[in-house]
Amino acid sequence: MFQDCVELLIWTLLKHIGLPVQDQSSFAKNLELLEKANINLPHKARLLELNKARVGFKHYGNLPAAEEASKFQQYVGDFLRSSMSTHFGESYDDLSLTDLVSIDELREHLKSAEKAVASNDMELAMREASIAKALVFRQLERIVPAVSADLRHGDAIINNLPNVRGVELFKYLTLYLERIRQAALAGLLRLRMEDYSHIALLPSAIQFGDGRWQVSGLTYMNRDLLVRSIQCLVRVSIRIAAQP
Repeated sequence: MFQDCVELLIWTLLKHIGLPVQDQSSFAKNLELLEKANINLPHKARLLELNKARVGFKHYGNLPAAEEASKFQQYVGDFLRSSMSTHFGESYDDLSLTDLVSIDELREHLKSAEKAVASNDMELAMREASIAKALVFRQLERIVPAVSADLRHGDAIINNLPNVRGVELFKYLTLYLERIRQAALAGLLRLRMEDYSHIALLPSAIQFGDGRWQVSGLTYMNRDLLVRSIQCLVRVSIRIAAQP
């Protein structure tokens, strides 16, 4: 996979500068094409060392030691950061799959969630991720309609009866039906249960007619779980955009 990362960037660079290259051109040949075009790749010696290790693993079954794998990870990280900055004018660490989300409002909330995590504001990150979750499932209302918020009003009717107080039957029913709807949609999207379970941990978010959002049930969620939830939402968002 480390080698694939390197080769993908090199292919992208070849296409970016318009060099003619055959589809089956080898890694070494591509490096040679760049050299002839006076395009200098950083850490070339490291790339050749990585490629040699890949050949040894793939073709001869020579499994690298754990420390060797960690070293190659560092090699590739350094190469990607240097190359993205030098050849594309982009910061590799600022790149995110979130940029591939085509729905503007959804992308904005996902980006806001990522920025909040980076600044260690977990409450804001959870709020933004919860709104993103609501927007994700809103995109699929044409497949399975959302549960009407009017269903909750049944509790007010019941609680107006003599000697009846604090009944939340319809509130529970509304939340239960929405969970079933989301689980059904997750199945249609072929979302892994593990991924869906992370998304399901996020609180519920409701948007009012004036555009304001209300997020209920904000509780503590550790950083790792929250990051994984956001990543799952990003993948689902990209997949939704690909649906006909």
